[in-house]
Amino acid sequence: MKVEAELEVIKVGDFVKRSDENYKISETENCNKVVEIKDGVAKLVLNSGCFIDYKLKLLEKLPKLTKGEKDLFFWQFNKAGSFKSKLFDLLCVADSYNMELLNKSFPEHVKAYKNYINVEGYWNNLKDRM
Repeated sequence: MKVEAELEVIKVGDFVKRSDENYKISETENCNKVVEIKDGVAKLVLNSGCFIDYKLKLLEKLPKLTKGEKDLFFWQFNKAGSFKSKLFDLLCVADSYNMELLNKSFPEHVKAYKNYINVEGYWNNLKDRM
């Protein structure tokens, strides 16, 4: 017997990603908060502060923040605690060999840090989702 996966229900307050075959949306523009849902259409607030109506069927719910992303956020505001602060301080100076060693024990933290330094708009999206 085949069981179909349940679609994640999108609710007001969720962060979503838009998909549109006719319009290429960059990842840095694509973290939108749902502020209202009515008749199959969601009203989204964009990163720019503008509002847009979008069909629910064209939205994908963004995954929850990882432990590494949450710790990265708190590290930026000096609230991460001594161990996590030292971990991110170490990531700042690690060479590629040591980064791989750290990745074996702290993959979510290494991924969050690499996104933070390499992906344009990542930090703003992370702050918006906190």
